Amino acid sequence: PTPVTTVADLRDFRPAAEVELSRYGGWKARRIEATGFFRTQRADGRWWLVDPEGYLFLSVGLCSVDRKGVEPTPVVADRIFGSRENWASVTATLLRTLGFNSLGCWSDAEPFRALAQPMPYFPRWNFMSTYKNQRDPRDGPRGYPNQCMPLFDAAFKSFCLRHAEQLAATKDDPFLVGHFSDNELPFRPDLLKLYLQLPDTDSGHQAARRWLTQFRQEHKIATEAEVSETEQAGFLEHAAHEYYSIVNQAIKTHDPNHLYVGSRIH
Repeated sequence: PTPVTTVADLRDFRPAAEVELSRYGGWKARRIEATGFFRTQRADGRWWLVDPEGYLFLSVGLCSVDRKGVEPTPVVADRIFGSRENWASVTATLLRTLGFNSLGCWSDAEPFRALAQPMPYFPRWNFMSTYKNQRDPRDGPRGYPNQCMPLFDAAFKSFCLRHAEQLAATKDDPFLVGHFSDNELPFRPDLLKLYLQLPDTDSGHQAARRWLTQFRQEHKIATEAEVSETEQAGFLEHAAHEYYSIVNQAIKTHDPNHLYVGSRIH
C-alpha cells in the first residue's frame, strides 16, 4: 500500500476554466527547448515528455482506437460514419472532449494523421513476435519454445535491422511520439532455468550456459551448484539488455528522430 493524493484531497481546489494547449496537446504554460519531435527531459525534479514545440506533455492515450474488429463492428462503423476519414474526424473530436490527447497501441493512426489537427500516436512493430514465427528451423523451433524468446539467435540482429526499414516512412512525422517494439514478451523471472532446459543445440541454451559459467567463475561459485535467485535475476537483466539493445539500435538506424518507448510489459 502506498499513500496517494487525489484531486478530491486538495483543499479548495478549482480546475482552471481552460488550459491552453499546443497543437500537439502540450501544456503552453511551461516551455523548454523545442527540437521538432517528441522527446524526454527532466525539468524541475521530474521527467516529462516534451512536445515538438518544446511544451511539456502528458500522454493520455487510449489503446486500440480502430474501426476494425469482430463482426459486426466494421459494418456498423460504415453505417454510422460513412467513411474512414469521417470516423477519424468524429473520433478525434470525441477523444479530445473526453480528455484524451494521443492514440495508444493498436490504433489506426493513418486517418488521424490526415486530419487538419492530427493526434499524436504510438505505432507497434512486432520485432520479436515476427521473428519467432519465421525463425530458421535449423536454429530451433518457431515460437517461444519452453517460453523462451529466440533472442540469442545470430540471425535476430540482422532481422531487426531489416524489419526496422519500414520505420523510415514516418521518421519525419512530428506527431509520432515513439515506437513500441513488441507486446508482452515472456521476460519471466525463471528465464535462466527455462533456457537451460532447451536442447544443447539451441542458441538460447548455449547463451544461458555461457552466461552462467562466466558468472560463477567471476563470483567463485561451484559449477554444480543449484541455480540461485541471484543468478536468475542476473540472467533476466542480461536477456532484457540483449533484446532492448538490439531493437533500439535497429530503430535508431532507420528513425533517429523519435523515441523508442520499449515493449508493452505484461
